Amino acid sequence: HQAIRASIVASAGEGFLARTRAYLESQVASRALEPRAGLDPDAVLSRIEDALRRDDLAAALGEAENLPSEARAAMQGWIDDARRRADAEAGLAELDASLAATN
Repeated sequence: HQAIRASIVASAGEGFLARTRAYLESQVASRALEPRAGLDPDAVLSRIEDALRRDDLAAALGEAENLPSEARAAMQGWIDDARRRADAEAGLAELDASLAATN
């Protein structure tokens, strides 16, 4: 939700009314529950969530690259953690393969 809110506020435009409307819209923004096509933050986040349900962290990280900059900034902590996990899983797989080769 934080990423969607950040995108709404960033695209608000100038003026008090535009910023107020964006603020109100960001407070009631909802997320798609099923994967959707498109490049808007909600669609990208729906595909990230779908990839995570399928236990496909690489696909989720790939989709995260499609987020607009303000949404990506809001999710940067999660993205960094997910990259560390993917690196750790790759390292474990490499270690497992090397151990199997030596036994």
